[in-house]
Amino acid sequence: MPELEPSNPTDLDHEVAPDGPADGAEPEAPGTTPTRNAPDLADLADLADLADASDSHPVPNAGQGSRLEAQGISVRRRRAWLLPPTTLHVLAGEVSLAVGEPDDRHTFLALAMAGRLSGHEGRTLIDGVADTRRLQRLVSLVDVVGVTAPEPVLPVRAVVGEELAMSGRRAWSRNVADWLEATQLRVDGDDLIGDLEPVARVRLLTELALLREPSFLVLALPERFGALPAGWWQVAQDAARRGPGVLVTASPTAAAHLPGAANQFPIGAQTAPAASAPTEKEASS
Repeated sequence: MPELEPSNPTDLDHEVAPDGPADGAEPEAPGTTPTRNAPDLADLADLADLADASDSHPVPNAGQGSRLEAQGISVRRRRAWLLPPTTLHVLAGEVSLAVGEPDDRHTFLALAMAGRLSGHEGRTLIDGVADTRRLQRLVSLVDVVGVTAPEPVLPVRAVVGEELAMSGRRAWSRNVADWLEATQLRVDGDDLIGDLEPVARVRLLTELALLREPSFLVLALPERFGALPAGWWQVAQDAARRGPGVLVTASPTAAAHLPGAANQFPIGAQTAPAASAPTEKEASS
């Protein structure tokens, strides 16, 4: 796929739902720093803003989903496929693996699965129903590039403090320390996120996503920091045993090291339909 050039706001074909905590959300604790950064349009051409509107606070035991499904989900900008047509499903308590070349398609797929991307083709269903607000509430994105991936220079305590606050829990320094001790993650609050051992990073961010009590997790390209497939696959399996369905996206190289992984799906059909000819407006831009 050719490298994507930056886009002007007026040139965005695909938008992400607006971000921000729900009304009345508890403010972040002093000393914590927001970890979510807006997508880089030079790399993610059509992402306008990051989304997190509906799942700022979990809704425990309220309409939990059992099946998450993509039916022909695809994204095209002008004549290039950003996400080729993709069909897959994830069941509660199980892990599914979506396999594709390590490019922007992983981010677009994650956003579409969580109901955070508009303007795409195909449908994302939860329990057979296309319900965007329910998707946003029940699907949590884990370490997605340009969306939920924390800045590498942030200390662990800041990232943990933010997630505790966003999930409606107390997030003072003592609460952060107690949570780290209780989860037995063996990371220090003063460690920088970017310095964590790769599997430790995946496990930490997965545990934080579980604070919101989602029905599904989407873990995008965990191999990118050097974690061996067996390590992050074990994290995904451990999370699924606690109830949620887990979708992990990976490159073909990483997937080759998981021969026993069931429920594998290609990101993009074997032969994607040819992109239609550009409109007159597209051709002139």
